[in-house]
Amino acid sequence: MKKLIAALAVAATALMATVTVATEASAVTVQPRVAQSPNGYWNYFGHFDTSDECNSFGQNGVNDGAWPKYECDWNWGEYDLYVWVN
Repeated sequence: MKKLIAALAVAATALMATVTVATEASAVTVQPRVAQSPNGYWNYFGHFDTSDECNSFGQNGVNDGAWPKYECDWNWGEYDLYVWVN
């Protein structure tokens, strides 16, 4: 399952927007993200109806080790999940 999640994350396209970042310890709002860096990049993973659903799924991926961090971005009435790919 982790390999499938990571493969789907790698196959998705990164988009830029103001987002909420959550890691194991905290959640903060950040400015538009850079699609790529020398250490990895953000990939679109999927969308959710509520912020709670998006954050729950994203945090489960962090807890399972599928990705090190995630972002939930509000986009026209739904929440898009982005995951960090190393």
